[in-house]
Amino acid sequence: NTNLRHQHISFKLIAMKDLFFLKERLLPQITILLLVIHLVPLASAETSNSKKKFPQFNLASIIQKEEFAKNNIFKKSKVTVVNFWASWCSPCKVELPFLDKLYKKHKNSGLNIIGFNIDDAIKPAKDYLEKHPTTFAHYYDEKQKVTETFNISRMPSNIVVSSDGEILWIKAGFNQKKTQEFEEKILSLLKSQK
Repeated sequence: NTNLRHQHISFKLIAMKDLFFLKERLLPQITILLLVIHLVPLASAETSNSKKKFPQFNLASIIQKEEFAKNNIFKKSKVTVVNFWASWCSPCKVELPFLDKLYKKHKNSGLNIIGFNIDDAIKPAKDYLEKHPTTFAHYYDEKQKVTETFNISRMPSNIVVSSDGEILWIKAGFNQKKTQEFEEKILSLLKSQK
């Protein structure tokens, strides 16, 4: 009985040491890990000053019969908003009219907007645009080559690009209550570009 009692006390001490180790050593690391996991989505939702160039892609236009030419399109304006959308995406259907109004309002100040559709086939995108046309051009991201390049996982998403192809801002998702904030950000970027 005495031996069993000593073993029981020893086990309790070991258990207490283990708990102390967990508390003093592992808990801070676990806390940091959870904090990082929590912050990652925030970082991916909105990114600025990435200093990366928008790569060249050959994309067919959905309505107009022309290909996406990065150098020509970006150089036409101070700032270009590249909007990633899909015909099955409900928030996209709300954002597209907002972007169209934004384009009409600020195009004379150097703003350009282009749409990159990521549907599995081009027909649904074409059918949607014929029923709900916009004044800015749309291109078909076949096999989602561009989407995968930027690891875009939320629809809609926007990549704001300068006239020389530098990525200025990446914004994932759409919040109808924050359209004014989005417009103010675009205006700020327009002012910052020569």
